Amino acid sequence: MSDETQKPETPPVARVESGAESRWVWLIPIAAVVFVIALFSTYVVKRGTSITVEMSNGYGIKPTDTVRCRGIVVGEIEAVRLSDDLEGVLLTVRLDPTADEVAREGSRFWVVRPQVRLSGVSGLETVAGPRYLSVLPGTGKSLKHFVALDEPPVLEEIEPEGLEITLIAQRRGSLTPGAPVLYRQVQVGTVLSVGLASDAATVDITAYINPAYRQLVRSNTVFWNASGAGVSVDLKGLHLEVESLQSLVEGGVSLATPNNAGEPVSTGHRFTLHDKADDEWLAWQPSLAVGSDLLPPGAPRPQMLRTTVMRRRSVFRTTITKGWLLPVANGLIGPADMLNGDGSAELQVGGRKLTLANQKTIDGESLKMLTYELPDAEPWPAAQTRRLTAREELLVLTDPSTPPIPLSAARLVQGHGYWVVEPSVSFNDTLHGAAVASRVDGAIIGVLLINEGNGRIAPLPDAFLK
Repeated sequence: MSDETQKPETPPVARVESGAESRWVWLIPIAAVVFVIALFSTYVVKRGTSITVEMSNGYGIKPTDTVRCRGIVVGEIEAVRLSDDLEGVLLTVRLDPTADEVAREGSRFWVVRPQVRLSGVSGLETVAGPRYLSVLPGTGKSLKHFVALDEPPVLEEIEPEGLEITLIAQRRGSLTPGAPVLYRQVQVGTVLSVGLASDAATVDITAYINPAYRQLVRSNTVFWNASGAGVSVDLKGLHLEVESLQSLVEGGVSLATPNNAGEPVSTGHRFTLHDKADDEWLAWQPSLAVGSDLLPPGAPRPQMLRTTVMRRRSVFRTTITKGWLLPVANGLIGPADMLNGDGSAELQVGGRKLTLANQKTIDGESLKMLTYELPDAEPWPAAQTRRLTAREELLVLTDPSTPPIPLSAARLVQGHGYWVVEPSVSFNDTLHGAAVASRVDGAIIGVLLINEGNGRIAPLPDAFLK
């Protein structure tokens, strides 16, 4: 054994080196948490908004019944229960993710159900099928709780361009909400509400005048109760006078404006409602402009003329072209393919037969003007025309009794001297030659030309523009 002290051996020491792999390990639980949050968020978004609708009566509505806006399903009723005070019904409604905008301040809800009134039957689709909750969206801030209407609204949509007035009567008579407001037996508005005034001294009737007819109501306009029927007997027999069947059933209001019409009134104006009309009122015939509810208030519409052009090509073949012509001060403006021709072409315009023979035409790029004036056709003034220099909202106008067709500015593409309507918008050939007006000021900016369903707008000839 050696005298030297034997040193103990140093035990081995493990050295741990951190690598990239150890850092990535911590990302796994973080990624899992992010994935769960994203999955939950997607689930919440796909479920849509949940709102509560309070009603005084359930009217047979039940879970799984639908919520509809303008005929489109936008949600579903998840639960129906009594309110805490047992005086009403609470509906839990789940809206579709794309329909969250209907949960706005001012939105109106009501249950669509079969209803029979003297004026007609509504909600027939719910006789065989389930009832549903209908909604008209508001424009205010987002809300989660709404109070439903007990009855459907008299007017589902009230346009801000319309006119709301108050009629003061001594008694209600047979007037009810929804009764018509008539001008020369044509409905120009609707009665919105009937009730006692705040002091109970009179009956206040709120009436709405459609935007197209608000110019008929002036400061000296008179109103009278048109409810019921008048009966008279003379040597010729029994005479029954009634404004309309609807006014006979649910009441109605008539109006008349003197020949020297006063100033236009604004919303909130108050009038006296007379019990009956004076004979003098029925003789008034003022000249007042009325227009489409899509045009600016009071803007007139052109008196477009339906036209058929027949051209005999041979003994056995005749071609027919149909369209519209715009009467102006010096004649008729229309598509060139309608007004091209000679004595063999025959035009049927406004109940008259015309010929192209010996008629001077003024050529435009795609339009022509036939210098033939119809005595009973009201010419469109040049002062109410202009060029379309930039895209704007337009209307296609034909017969005054036909509703105008909106044409969005987004569908217009500027061409060389004319405007092209995108091919995604298809037109019927019956619109060939229709007038195109601006929704901004009601001015005519051109004529619609149709070719195989595609449309383009040709400007009016320079000689006619103001």
